[in-house]
Amino acid sequence: MNHKNISKFLFVCFISLTSTLLYCTKDNNNASTSPTSSDYFQIAVSSGTTTQDSTSVRDTAYINDNVIFRVLDKNNKKDSVYSCRWDFGDGTPIQSGVGLTNGTHRYITTGIYLVKVSVQMLNGGVINTSGLYMVVLNRSNPTNYPSTKLPDKFIGVYLGVDPIAGPGQLNYVKRMVDSATIYGIKVICLVVNWSHVQPTKSGCDFISLNDMVTAIKSKGCQCILRTLANAENFFQAWPTWLIPVETYNSGTIINPLPWDSIYRTSFYSFVNKLADTTRSRNLSYPDAIQISVGGSFGEQVLAGYTPPPTESYATFLNKLFTVEEEHITKHLNAWGTTISDYIVMVNSLDPTPTGDVQVGNFAISNGVRFIQSNANAYDLQNTAFGQNNINLLKSLSGTCKIILEDTDKSRSVQSRLDILDQLEKANGFIFSGIILIVDDLKSTNAIGIANLRTHLGL
Repeated sequence: MNHKNISKFLFVCFISLTSTLLYCTKDNNNASTSPTSSDYFQIAVSSGTTTQDSTSVRDTAYINDNVIFRVLDKNNKKDSVYSCRWDFGDGTPIQSGVGLTNGTHRYITTGIYLVKVSVQMLNGGVINTSGLYMVVLNRSNPTNYPSTKLPDKFIGVYLGVDPIAGPGQLNYVKRMVDSATIYGIKVICLVVNWSHVQPTKSGCDFISLNDMVTAIKSKGCQCILRTLANAENFFQAWPTWLIPVETYNSGTIINPLPWDSIYRTSFYSFVNKLADTTRSRNLSYPDAIQISVGGSFGEQVLAGYTPPPTESYATFLNKLFTVEEEHITKHLNAWGTTISDYIVMVNSLDPTPTGDVQVGNFAISNGVRFIQSNANAYDLQNTAFGQNNINLLKSLSGTCKIILEDTDKSRSVQSRLDILDQLEKANGFIFSGIILIVDDLKSTNAIGIANLRTHLGL
C-alpha cells in the first residue's frame, strides 16, 4: 500500500444530509447535533487501528439513519479522484461510479460494519483501503449513560488502560470490573494516557474510550476518568508527535514543562474535543473527571529543572501554581455541569504548602468536592514527602472530602488500613475515599477490603 498517496485523502462520515464539509452530524428525528472538529476520518485506517492523521477508527449511527460517507483529499480537490467503489460492510450491493466521492447508506440492523472504499485516481492509480467501523445501534435501546454524583464515601480501583490497544483491553476492563464488584467495589478510576487516545496530532479515538466507560457503567459501577497529560521521566503520557516541538532543559528534563504554551494549547484542545464529542454524539459520560495538578502534572515533573538565574524560586512557584489553576479551569469549562463530580489531585514537595493549599482552595471554590493525594499510606506516615502532603490535606480537609490513591501493592490492604487509621487519629481528619489497585483484587485481601468498607461506613 502506497502510504504517500493514501495520506492525501480524508474519509469522512456524515449522518443526515448536510452541506457542511468534513463534519459528522446525526439525524435524531430532524434534530441534528452540532458538528465538531473531531469528526474527521482518515482513509488510511485498517483493522480497527488508528493510523496516521486519523481522528477515529469508528463512528456510530442508528438504524435507518441516512449515513453519508465522503472521500476527499486534504486540499479538497475532487479532480484528483476519478471514481470510488463503496462497500458498506453489511452485504448490500456495492456503490460505484465515476466521481462518486459520496457514498450514501442506511443500515437496517444493529451491528459493527467495516466500511471500505476503493479510490481510482485520474493518473490511473488505485487505492484500496478499509475506512472505518460503523457501530449501528437501535435508537430505542441506546447504550449511553449519563453522569451521576459519586457517593460521599467509597472504595475505588485504579485501572490503567490503553483504549486503542485492541479488543483485548476492553475485555480486560470488563474482567476487572467484574472482579471489583465481587468485593463490593463500585467505583472504577479509568486512567488513560493522552498519547494513547490522541496518537497523532489530528487523530483521537474517543469511541474506544467510550466503550470502556460504557462497559464500566453497564455493570452498575461508576467511572472516574483521568487522562495523564504528563509524567515523570520513567512514564511518557504525552503524545510523541508533541515532543519534537518541545524545548527541554539541557537533557535533564524530557517532559513538557507545565507552562509550555504549545503543550498547554495542545492538551486543552484535546480536553475540549473529548468533552464536545461526548456531548455531540450522546456518548456515555464519566461520573467524575479527575484533574492532576500535582504529581504527574506539577512539581514531580520538574525533577532536574533549574529555574533561570533571573527567576527567583518564588517566581517559579507562582508560575507553576498559576498554570495549575488554569489546568483546573480548562477542565471545568470543557465539561461543565454535564459531569456530576470533579476530583483534583494535588501533592506537595514543600513542608509549608502555601501555594498548594491555594490551588486546592481554588478548586474547592469552583465547586470541586474531592481533593486527592496519591501518596501511599506508608509514605504519608514515614517520609518527608508524606508529611508535606499530610500538612496539605489537613489544611483542606475542613472544606472538602479527602481521597487517598494507595497503589502500594507491596503491602496488604489490611496493613495499609491499619496505617490509615493511625493517620486519621493522629491528624484529626478522615479519608472519604480510598482508591486501590487492581492487584489488590485477590482472595488474600478479602478480609482487608471488607474491613476497609466497615472503616468507611459502607
